[in-house]
Amino acid sequence: VRITFTDLSGNVRHSQTNPFGYYRFPGLSPGQTYTIAVRHKRHTFGPNEIVTAERNRNDLNFTANPQ
Repeated sequence: VRITFTDLSGNVRHSQTNPFGYYRFPGLSPGQTYTIAVRHKRHTFGPNEIVTAERNRNDLNFTANPQ
């Protein structure tokens, strides 16, 4: 799954999950707001989310929509 974080200035960062669905986004600025988009070639996900980065945040989970 490809995860994209876009800040309010339009700067984009990408990450890829591992086979177990885990991902990391080092280097995000704490307190900064980001829009998160999740994409996969065979699955769809809910609407983009808007979050505020926090140090060591680990509660952003994404679930594919049923097909």
